Amino acid sequence: MRPDHPSSPTPPTLIGVPYDGSSSYLRGTAQAPGRLRDALRAPSANASTECGRSLDDADAWRDAGDLVLPTEASVTAEIEAGIGRVLADGGRPLVLGGDHSITYAVLRALAPRHPQLTILHFDAHADLYDTFDGDRLSHACPFARIME
Repeated sequence: MRPDHPSSPTPPTLIGVPYDGSSSYLRGTAQAPGRLRDALRAPSANASTECGRSLDDADAWRDAGDLVLPTEASVTAEIEAGIGRVLADGGRPLVLGGDHSITYAVLRALAPRHPQLTILHFDAHADLYDTFDGDRLSHACPFARIME
């Protein structure tokens, strides 16, 4: 579909979720939103898409910035609310960063607006633990919560 076509979809809205508080081994995914944005702007990046659109165009995407997240248990609710704000503004969220635990909160925000949502999960692990280190919202558990 051509970018100037009247039925072109709404561009994605980047939203950073800088959270790795649930990581049980190495941390660093909280730095992903900034690093991904840096890579998008890198001089070596190829800004052309397969449809011929330039990602350098001002209207190629929106950017909602990064969520400011607490380190305590309310992080799931904060992520869900942040994604909900992007959706309420008519955006299509493209979530940057975070450990796997954020998946549950993102899908909680999407599910009411997209009841037929299909998830295709590629990972070395199923992330189906009921609990991990006593935490039901751990990075090892999001798909157990989603399936509930």
